[in-house]
Formats: sequence, structure tokens, C-alpha cells
Amino acid sequence: MGGSTNASPARADLISRYFIQGGYNTNYAAGWHLVRSGLKFTRDPSGNDGLLYITSTAISDAPFQVSATGPIIGAGGQAKGIGGSLGPLTAQVMDKSRIPSSNVAFMGCSTPGDINEAVAPVAFAKVPGSVFARGDVENKVLIPSGALLSEAFNDGPAYYNSLAATPRITLMNDAVNMRTQANCERGEPTTQGCGQALNATAAAGFYLQDTRDFLALHQGSVNVLMADGSVKGFSDTNGDGYLNPGFPVPTTLTEAQYLNIGYTSSLRELSPDQMFNGVFLSDSFFKGQFEN
Repeated sequence: MGGSTNASPARADLISRYFIQGGYNTNYAAGWHLVRSGLKFTRDPSGNDGLLYITSTAISDAPFQVSATGPIIGAGGQAKGIGGSLGPLTAQVMDKSRIPSSNVAFMGCSTPGDINEAVAPVAFAKVPGSVFARGDVENKVLIPSGALLSEAFNDGPAYYNSLAATPRITLMNDAVNMRTQANCERGEPTTQGCGQALNATAAAGFYLQDTRDFLALHQGSVNVLMADGSVKGFSDTNGDGYLNPGFPVPTTLTEAQYLNIGYTSSLRELSPDQMFNGVFLSDSFFKGQFEN
């Protein structure tokens, strides 16, 4: 960035002057749909009913390979990253969506970042005489070194992984078949069963938004800016600090396990009629394969 080295005083000076002092610093976290809008897909080369697979590469560059178990898609792109998504939400997508703009979360009170990565490595300060000072001789510390920073945005589609060595909320990776998800959100039943009451598990082929970057800061509630400009308040009913959209977290885990999950029960605190926590804003992905 600007020729500066990561975690250097020059980088801190640049960020302090042109981002933090410019008003771009915030303790609010964005919703996944705002910054990623949707998933990037590749077609199924085996032609199995137009199944959708998320990929980390551009559509034109996707390596269309077929194995005995189905298509193999280029590895490495979670839906959290820009490589596996369509990028920031546009007015065109939101205007055509079946989801009311009043139910799409744009921004809410942010939780502190993960302790292993969210500590300021250096003081974010304006340093007189630096290449970015441009005549400004003020010396001012805006964020001290060692300060705990906040999360920037929610991480996207995820499921409750009870089979991991330590139970976790696991983010969806690439090479994922999304037809069950599409059918569920369209309202069609499947053999796994779906609908608004379905919990998100890998076995069900259904995913919900990881909302743990919103934190109930205001006496057990979170204020969230929605896409229509309204602000909604959501309550943390069980007191764990987070708002569960429906992950089936049991109440029988240890405190150490809950520390890595955040949610402490399966209690649904984000009703689908108040906040959309599915994947598809665009109905275009609901179409199957018409031609033989």
C-alpha cells in the first residue's frame, strides 16, 4: 500500500492520515451480502440437472474436470473471500430481489476481532516528516499499539460442524453443490427436508449466514442498518452476546468449546421474516436445466 511495508510505521502513518483521520474507521461490521452480494459459480460439466458449484476462479478460467464422483472445481476460494464471490452488492441486484430490502442487513455493531489476528501490531499514528505527511508536522496517535480491533464484516455462508475435533461453525468452502440450498430458498421440499425451520448442517446441504461479527453491545441488543435505510434492533435472548440465525448448537458443550463457537444454543434469535440469512438474493440461480 503506497509502497509501505506491512506492519511498519510508514504503513501506520499512511492508514492514520488517509483512512482513520479521513473518517473511514468504524466499529461497525458489514453484512456479508453488502460486501459480497452472492457466490461465484461454475457450471457442472457433467450436465447433472444444472447443479451449481461454487468456485474460487473466474468462470472463464474454471478447470472443468470430471471424476467418478462428479466435477472437480479449482480449490482455494471460500465464500468469505472476493475470489469466491460476486463482489459488493449493487442497487440492480437488490431492486430485483425477492427479499425485501428491509430484511437485508447492511451494517451492525461489531464484535472484537479474533484474538490471534486483531491486535494492532504498531501504533496507528501520524509521524511528522514521513513521506505521507506532505507538510503536516502534527504528531498524533489515533490507535495505540496493542489495541484490540473490531471485525470488518460477517464471514458468509456456514454450517454447524459437529464432526470436527472441536465443534465449530465452519465456513462454506469451494466445490460445494448448492442445488439443495437453492431449492430450499425457493420453497421446494427436498429429501433432506427444508424450510425456514431447517438448521444449517453440512449433511442437510443447507447453509446460514455466520452472524457472529455482530455483537449485542446495547444491553443485550444489536442495532442493524438494513438495505432500505431503516434500523432494526435484535435481542440476544440467551445472553451469549451473539444472534443465532438457526445453527443447531447443543446446550451440552463445555465452556472451552463454546469459546470457539460463540453461540451457546440452537435458539433462533434472527427470525427469517426480520433478517434474511440465506444465500441467494438473486432468483436467477433457481432455474434448473430445461434442455436435454
